[in-house]
Amino acid sequence: MTNRLLNVIFKYLIVILIGCLYFIIISLFDFAVPCIFNKITNLLCPSCGFTRMCKSLANFNLIEAYNYNKYLFINGPIIIFIILYSDIKYIVK
Repeated sequence: MTNRLLNVIFKYLIVILIGCLYFIIISLFDFAVPCIFNKITNLLCPSCGFTRMCKSLANFNLIEAYNYNKYLFINGPIIIFIILYSDIKYIVK
């Protein structure tokens, strides 16, 4: 159980660290990974909406975040719950 717990904690720390570093780079340098879908079609893709939604959530602007990516704004907490639930079952197992 301890080994599984450490594996899950390590996984979450890596994801959080990468997300924080990307957010810092976007915020400080206004540099983001270019969107190939946007470059080709000149349309905003769901991934672009996710980035803008996260930036709006960091500024506690819920209405703007909802408008950027309605699907993940509503279903994100459910997806997070499912992931956490499965990880807890894995740890306890």
